[in-house]
Amino acid sequence: QGALVTRLPGVGPPPSAMTDLGVHAQLLRQRTCPAPASPTGAGAAELPDLMDRIEQMGLTEEYMAYRERYLGWRMGKSDSLVKSEVSDLSPANPGWGHWYPTLEEWQWRRTLAYWIAVTFFEGSLFFTFSSFIGVYGASLGHLRKAVTTWGYAAGKVNYVVCTYFMCLETINMTNAEFSAGSKVDLGSQSDEESSTADDSLEAHRRRFRLWPFHWRTALRNLAHLGIGPWPYLASAVYFIGVWAYAVGLVVELVPILSEDAETQVVFWSFVAGSLFFLAGGVFECIENGVFRRCKIDSGYIGAVLNTLGGIMFLVGSVMGYSADLAVQADVAFGIGSAPF
Repeated sequence: QGALVTRLPGVGPPPSAMTDLGVHAQLLRQRTCPAPASPTGAGAAELPDLMDRIEQMGLTEEYMAYRERYLGWRMGKSDSLVKSEVSDLSPANPGWGHWYPTLEEWQWRRTLAYWIAVTFFEGSLFFTFSSFIGVYGASLGHLRKAVTTWGYAAGKVNYVVCTYFMCLETINMTNAEFSAGSKVDLGSQSDEESSTADDSLEAHRRRFRLWPFHWRTALRNLAHLGIGPWPYLASAVYFIGVWAYAVGLVVELVPILSEDAETQVVFWSFVAGSLFFLAGGVFECIENGVFRRCKIDSGYIGAVLNTLGGIMFLVGSVMGYSADLAVQADVAFGIGSAPF
């Protein structure tokens, strides 16, 4: 997930985001405003230092960024100067306001990123466990289907959620410049007509899209941001790959076909799903420059591991066609699931 989700610059949320964090406001009041005199004559020195708590919450950089801007305002900086620090659109120095023009923008991206990580991790655990325990299928007896096939089903549910959220994030990604948009030439329209047209254009631009195949919108937004198409392409092929695997899983769970037909459907659906996952890993490698350089970071490592996982999925799918290689296929699937 770290490899896929676009890494954006900045060290904290927009100042408006911090107003909702009570602990930041409390600490800021303690550090910038004099405390009322106490009966004993004690001053602000007796107030507790909450920096340890902020560090535990992982919000130190965010608090410091907000504090500096707030102190600048307290020292008399103009409102326009404060706003310019939050919405700097310079390509050489894009700040939080550039990538997160509103508090809502920051909140939904952070929320989606969290659930993408959680569901990807949980799904991979289900796949890894079910694959390796499937090696001992003969010893599992009546529990075999419960701990293997249903384990795969739980993993696929997590992967559906995760890849869907990945599509939503890449489709709806914008920045301050793109959110503001450029005024269209309305010719000789009246001020009222122009205002109505602008409002309609703004509403269309800001509409949150839930359909995962708004590919034109996704590619247009990513191109405007200078990111390229790869984040959305990787998200989309992962999403399609999960549903390809789901076809074979449904056939296994609901015996509606003959044994020969079921074998064929499971085989080809798993091969198709593996190819899509391999393509997703390759797209991540392109996004992170794996084929152009050797810069070891989280995105680079994640892309390589996901590609290796896709390769092992493909190996396991091909082996699964032969009943004599069922154990080796389970091992390959287990090895492929672990990197994800």
